[in-house]
Parts: sequence; structure tokens; C-alpha cells
Amino acid sequence: KSVGGDLYTFQLRQDKRLFIAVGDVSDKGVPAALLMARAMTLLQQYVYTSLEAGDILARLNEELLEGNDNCMFLTLFIGWLDLESLELSYASGGHTAPCLSRAGEVLALEQASGPALGLAEDQTFPDNRFALEAGDVLAVFTDGIDEAFNGAGEQFGVEALSTVLQNVSGNSLEAQGKAILQAVEAHQGDMPQSDDITLMLLQPRAAGSARTRILLRDDPGAVSTLQAWMAQLLEEAEISLAVKNEMMLVAEEVVTNVFKYGQLAPSDGVLLELDIQADHIRMIFTDEGIPFDPLAQAQRSRLGENIDDADIGGLGVHLLESLTDEQHYQRRADKNRLTLIKHVTRQTRE
Repeated sequence: KSVGGDLYTFQLRQDKRLFIAVGDVSDKGVPAALLMARAMTLLQQYVYTSLEAGDILARLNEELLEGNDNCMFLTLFIGWLDLESLELSYASGGHTAPCLSRAGEVLALEQASGPALGLAEDQTFPDNRFALEAGDVLAVFTDGIDEAFNGAGEQFGVEALSTVLQNVSGNSLEAQGKAILQAVEAHQGDMPQSDDITLMLLQPRAAGSARTRILLRDDPGAVSTLQAWMAQLLEEAEISLAVKNEMMLVAEEVVTNVFKYGQLAPSDGVLLELDIQADHIRMIFTDEGIPFDPLAQAQRSRLGENIDDADIGGLGVHLLESLTDEQHYQRRADKNRLTLIKHVTRQTRE
């Protein structure tokens, strides 16, 4: 229990392909750690070849058979993510399928799997392909998570992992990872950790765009957090200063109004999805407050009215409509969903 047999690695190639791997060596102790180290060394060499995921597993399997006197084996998930198309090509050697979180729904990634590595010669490993979307979260893990036991001998399970991912959808990857590990620890209670734990979370962005999410809660630092987050993303996307300031103003208006009037539960917040494309910026605000369509139900001030007499609470809708080109509202799954779109013209660099 002093050294582990889990492994993970990731490597970005110059052709904009990201290699990822998560694996688990059977048994524990120094022999498992040595086999893990050997597998890691070989994987890092294979990154610079043109081998597909299934071919990498087949070659690694043959290498691990040599000198494996302890008859240990390795379960392994590896994948190539094309950062332009977001297509994930992957293969599994007896490893549990990753979980995919998409728009608040979580499912197990379908995979045709080969056997664990290091047990038999001439094994084949099917290649799988899946089209990820910007904003998806892929959770690759070892059995130290789903097979964590509590005092009653019950495993944590993939279903519980999926529930946690669903509950924290929209949070930062760091927050999602912490929530998963805390849930596993809470499940174990006073029971000692029974196996190594490895968790890799991956969230891709669309090529040529920046799309990501932030969950804001009603606290004194919410607005400054929102402004800093948006400013960085809009500057990286080379959005003009004028449009950047307008979009930050719009987002602040929406979020502060939800906090003030939405009657959110203490544990709830406002989820903002920011999607920056070549010709538009899309902001999607989701909250679990009382049903309210600001486009149809919000009080509106009469434009041109003397500022001293105007109803300040009714100016927000005019602001949203004047600074964005499209506005849409839906009430779905007991949540308010407001989508605002700004058409932009961006100059490309030669």
C-alpha cells in the first residue's frame, strides 16, 4: 500500500491530437508499480507513432508478456482526441467504460473492449469512435472509485458516480473532481481505502471557438468572478473591446437579477454557458429559480422617459434587447433557460 499500480498520462501532439491513457495494474506493491512504470514508458513512446488506439494496446500487450513471472495484468483505456473535429478514437483493454456528462445528462461511453493486457499472446483490441461536443465532460477512472466499499460491503458504483457528475454539471473541472472524490470518501466512511484511485476529467472546446461554463452562486464575489472569467475568454478570442464590455454588462444584468428575484435555494446558482464562434457569441443562462420569462413578463420602462421618473427595474429588458441580436427563453425540466446571441465580425490573422 506504499506504492501504487494505477497509471495515467496525456500528451498533446503538434498535429492537434491529444493522447490520453488511464490504467490499473492488478495486485499492489512494488511488482505492480514496476509493471506500471514499464507500461508508462512504452505508452509515452507510442505517442509519437502513427498507431491507432487498438494497435497500441496490441503492441503493449506483447511487450508486457515478457518477464511477467507474477502473471499480473493491466486494464487500460487509451484514446486519441482530434482537437479540430472533437472525434475521440479509443480502445479498452478490459477497463471500465468512461462516463460522459453532456448538458446535465450522464451516460457510460459505449465501447467494444479487448481483454486485460499481459495475460495472453496475439490479442486484438477493437477501435471505437465517438463524436464529443464542446462542453462535454469525459470522466475516465480506475476501480478505486466505482469499487470503493463501505462498512456494509456495498460498492460505490458507476451509478453513484454518474449521479455526482449530474449534480455538479456546469461546475469547473476542479470542482467536479473534488465532488467525486469527496463522495467516494463519504461512501467509504471509516473503511480504509481498498484500492488506488485515479480520475481524469477532460472537457474539450470547439475548434476555432471558446465554449465553456461557469456556475455562479449568490455571494459577494460573484460579479467580480463573472467579469474576470468573461474578460479573459473574450480577450483570448480577440473580441473587440466595445463588444466585450457590452457582453459583460449583459451577463451581469441577467445574473444579478436572478439572484435578486429568482428565489433560488441556498445551494443553487446561475449556470452561464459562453460559446464564442467566428460570427457570433452565444450566452445561455440556466437557473432553478421560480418560472419567469424576462422577455415577456418583465416590467418595461417607457423609453424616452425622464431618468428621474423612469422605473429602474424595467430598464434591464431594453438593455438585453439593444445589446444582443437574438433573445430566446424556455422553461425546461423545472429550469429557466435564457439564450442571448450577439452577431460579431472578427478579423482573422494572416
